[in-house]
Amino acid sequence: KTDLEAIAVQAKAAVDALAAATVTKTAAVEAATVAATALAAAATEKTNADAGSQSAATALQQATEANAATEKQLADAQATQTRADAGLTMAQQVIADAEKVVAMAEQLVRTAQAALDADPDNAATKQQKADSDAALAAAQKAHETSQAGVTAAEQSVAASKAQVEQAQAALTAAAAALAAATETAKQADALVKQRGDELAAADAANATAAAAQAAAEKAEQDATAASTGLETRRVAAEAASTEAAKAAEPKNLNFTPPSDAIVVEVRAAPIKLAASVPDSGNLKRGASLQIKVTVTRQNNFAGPVTLSLPLPPGASGLTSDTPTVAADQTEAVLTVTAAADAPVGAVANLVIQGAMDFAGMAKVDVPVVITVTE
Repeated sequence: KTDLEAIAVQAKAAVDALAAATVTKTAAVEAATVAATALAAAATEKTNADAGSQSAATALQQATEANAATEKQLADAQATQTRADAGLTMAQQVIADAEKVVAMAEQLVRTAQAALDADPDNAATKQQKADSDAALAAAQKAHETSQAGVTAAEQSVAASKAQVEQAQAALTAAAAALAAATETAKQADALVKQRGDELAAADAANATAAAAQAAAEKAEQDATAASTGLETRRVAAEAASTEAAKAAEPKNLNFTPPSDAIVVEVRAAPIKLAASVPDSGNLKRGASLQIKVTVTRQNNFAGPVTLSLPLPPGASGLTSDTPTVAADQTEAVLTVTAAADAPVGAVANLVIQGAMDFAGMAKVDVPVVITVTE
């Protein structure tokens, strides 16, 4: 008995140790699962950060190229404006010279006219007047051409100024875009480093959790082996103790006293029952099922039969009426109703029972299958 108690104490301690090891293992498995999930999430975040960094680098390169192109456009526009300004200056000088020529030609015309007025019949004077008129016309034509050149030069200057302003605005926008892209790339690189650190930490945590899980599983296996061995010893010791106790108990003797004889009479059944269950016995909650029951009388029985559906132990949720098959009839319909909260599933050991008076109360059953559905 002392050995049995010692083994029982050891077995109880082993069971407690196994329970504690199981709890530890469960916690370790949960921690490992959390760590693995965190590792996967960190890997995804690192991948996303790498993709964002690459996109930011591409955007920075594009912004740098766009800024350089815009600077070139501004330089070209400024060079064009310089040439336009020089052209305008030249055109203005040409028109000033043309105006002087026109003034001189007008003076020659006035002089020639005065000479012609003084000597109208002088052929040389007439020719001089004609030549001075032609010279004036040519000078005026040249002046008009010079004026058109000045107008074109002014338009060119205005257009080049507009181009310079547009290029300056574009350069300002490109510089802002370049600054934004530079900052974005800087932030993306910082995020890549942060995500890399987080991934490394998650990887280390996952490795630690996996090692803890492995150790906890080993401890549970060892505890299971120890508990099983001690339980086997306890059962064997308990069996030996029980056998020893039985061997020490007083022995019982079989004694059969005389008794009165009991006569059992086996009689033939007065009827046979057959049930026709519709819909393969499927009955929805809250609905009813009408079962046609056929009675075949035999062994000189000719009386009425009362039908019922007694529920087996543990069954609930079904009710039925109790129709009577009159003496001159062979069929009746038994209605089975399922409650709204009737348990779903097949009802085991269900029978339709016929009760009658056949030299005393007699009962005959026929098995039926009813399955309650939603």
